[in-house]
Amino acid sequence: MPQSESVKKEELVRRIQAHRRFLDDLLVDIVRIQEAVPMPPVETPRQEAEQDRLMRAKEIQEFLGIKPATFYDWIKKGILPAGENFGGCTRTRLWRLSAISASLGGRRGVAK
Repeated sequence: MPQSESVKKEELVRRIQAHRRFLDDLLVDIVRIQEAVPMPPVETPRQEAEQDRLMRAKEIQEFLGIKPATFYDWIKKGILPAGENFGGCTRTRLWRLSAISASLGGRRGVAK
């Protein structure tokens, strides 16, 4: 290998090592910042879609861990929303998971 190629290779190795040290230091700084400043949870699109999910009464009852009588009692008392009619039929009532979570302050499994 000619002298100029070995010099170029050594220079590249030095630059790579310098970049690695820089990135290592940067990573340490990022970890320190994350530990010092609590970050709010970031919702992914899937989590947002899950929150907008429509659920039937039985699904909500299972989700909350309550009996049907308790579920409908909570609706009468205004603890839970009344749900929404879909499909032009008054018998088809669905609830948004986000509305249920908001009415209960994000609690789940309240009867357990």
